[in-house]
Order: sequence, then C-alpha cells, then structure tokens
Amino acid sequence: MPFTFSFPEVVDLVVMTAFLGFIFMDMFRRQAHMDIDPLLVSKPMFDWHAFWFACLVIAPGIVLHEIGHKIVALSFGQIAVFHAAYNFLILGLILKLVNFPFIFFVPGYVSHMGSAGPLQLSIIALAGPLVNFLLWGLATIMLKQKK
Repeated sequence: MPFTFSFPEVVDLVVMTAFLGFIFMDMFRRQAHMDIDPLLVSKPMFDWHAFWFACLVIAPGIVLHEIGHKIVALSFGQIAVFHAAYNFLILGLILKLVNFPFIFFVPGYVSHMGSAGPLQLSIIALAGPLVNFLLWGLATIMLKQKK
C-alpha cells in the first residue's frame, strides 16, 4: 500500500498543528527589554509570531512521530489512518485557558487495521518513539557540531 495522506488526514494535521501552536505559543514569547516601559508599549491581542514559532517547534516532533507509526503499519500491509484527537485537543485548550500548571494530552493518533502478530504490533508501537529518538540524536549531533 503506498504512503499517502487522505484529505481528512491533512485537515486533521492542520487542525492539530493550529491547536498545538496556540496551546504552546506562550512558551516561546520574546522577553521584554528592560529599558522599555510595558505600559507604554501596546501588546497585540494575538501574537502571530509566537503562534507560528510554536507551530514550527512543537508540531514536527508530533507529526513525525505519528508518521513513523503510519509508515511501519503500512509496510506490514495494514490500513493506517492518522486522526486528530479532538477531545484531547479541546482538553489541552481548556487547560491552557485556565492556566493549569501542566498540560497533558494526546494531540493525535494513528489507527491501523489488518492482521498482525504481536511482534509486528510491537514494532508499530515502537516506531513513533524511535522517530523521536532519531530527532533527539540529530539535534544533539547538530548542536555539538556548532561548538
């Protein structure tokens, strides 16, 4: 089965990325300069720069994690579909809006169907965390090369 995304999967990816950007955009706001009076500087209602930056920082790790599950499931002949977890995205949004001290939620998942043995199911389950481990390894190597 070829690796493709259906239109509903693309919509779910975009919606999930938008939720992630909004939920985590306050984590990446620029610090105010000490010599500027915050009362004299108007703040925008919505910080688009922080939103887009959060989308670029947070979403790839989650999207690539889920793509790892999907590719491995497809390689075993399974039918695999990505879904945004809308209930959990709304939970994350509510936790952000009430300034909850930590946010725990599942933004998306891959459902797969077909016959697979325990070893194949284990490999599918490990594929996502292995992608995150590879991302960590690449980032570590790149940061060490920069020094």
